[in-house]
Amino acid sequence: MTPRHRKNALSFLDAVAHAKGAPRLGPIGYLQLSNMQLLGLKIGGGQQAIATLTPLQQRDQIHAFMWLQIAPLDQVSRGIRQHERLRTELGDDDAAFVEFMVQVVEPWLADVPVEAIEQAMAQLDTLDEIDAASVVARPPADATPEAADPN
Repeated sequence: MTPRHRKNALSFLDAVAHAKGAPRLGPIGYLQLSNMQLLGLKIGGGQQAIATLTPLQQRDQIHAFMWLQIAPLDQVSRGIRQHERLRTELGDDDAAFVEFMVQVVEPWLADVPVEAIEQAMAQLDTLDEIDAASVVARPPADATPEAADPN
């Protein structure tokens, strides 16, 4: 993720987190995908990406995903920013992620009800569907030419 993309993703997170009554986006929306990218989660990258992880790394990534999906949005916003600070301070993405897990995710996970964990695990199945999805632009069936711009 480039510094520009990182900055844009963090700005979007701020806008959503500070909106009055900010709703959680759908089961897995842009915000979750963006936050997964900010954290460097590989669990959204398909089976090949997951296969490169050790069992401990897989567990940590699943826990981080559950935190993204279940934790209140303001807590997620603060946690993502803390992860960014750790990346800057430690200069190592892997070390920053481990420290982030210790400071933010694992203490939070200790208080999560089992039902919420089960729901988050079910959402993991949809990540492969998102990974396989593609968008193709097609001209309209009637091939009507586009109207000229009035400006």
